[in-house]
Amino acid sequence: MFPVIDIHSHVLPGIDDGSPDLATSVAMCKAAAADGITDVVGTPHLSDQFEYDLERNLRLRDQVQAAAGPKPKLLTGCDFHLNEINLDLLAVDPHRYTINQKNYLLVENNNYSLPPNLEQMFFSLRCKGLIPVLTHPERNPMWQENPDLLRRVGNQGTVVQVTAGALSGRFGRTSQKFALEWLHAGYVHVVASDAHNTRSRPLRLKEAYELVVKETNADTADILFIHNPRAIIDGGETIHPAPPIKKRRWFGF
Repeated sequence: MFPVIDIHSHVLPGIDDGSPDLATSVAMCKAAAADGITDVVGTPHLSDQFEYDLERNLRLRDQVQAAAGPKPKLLTGCDFHLNEINLDLLAVDPHRYTINQKNYLLVENNNYSLPPNLEQMFFSLRCKGLIPVLTHPERNPMWQENPDLLRRVGNQGTVVQVTAGALSGRFGRTSQKFALEWLHAGYVHVVASDAHNTRSRPLRLKEAYELVVKETNADTADILFIHNPRAIIDGGETIHPAPPIKKRRWFGF
């Protein structure tokens, strides 16, 4: 049931590979409001390619909010590329990078390798009071090849986020296959848009919500789109959804 919350987007203008300008950001926000999204977290990249500046991001957030109106409510966070250099930054002021400056940190791995000490990295984050939110593993070949590792880190306290568009096939059949498999296995904790623009990667969740209801049930959809995203932006506790009970079909199929 709507309204829903989006914890991962590139709606802030002109600072990474997301929205190029204020007009696009406003259009993304208006589409989100029409889709039933009440809160959107702008999470620009911190990577080798893009710098991250919280004060600048807050100013841009305020500009977009003023131009778009009060809905959806805009919050800030970071699409944090997980490497040793970036991890050193967390020792100085970790909440500059967390979602809504609370205790959940959106983290992304590259597509070519996973750190051999990845589980230790996640454990170290949790020891610092930070909860990693792993972004779109269904689109990452390394995670596709390591589903047991994904299950383990999820069971150890990492929040697993899949992309709304991946569930519907927007990122291709392979990503959709893994997104649906992991949804049915109970590995997924939250669904987000990872929106970058108004067309190919829009700020919408309703289609994915309805698909999750169809594939599982309304309770699971509410956990993935409402309860857990709300807990993340408020700094509360997420729920690890149980694998949905498969519906019985005629003739035992």
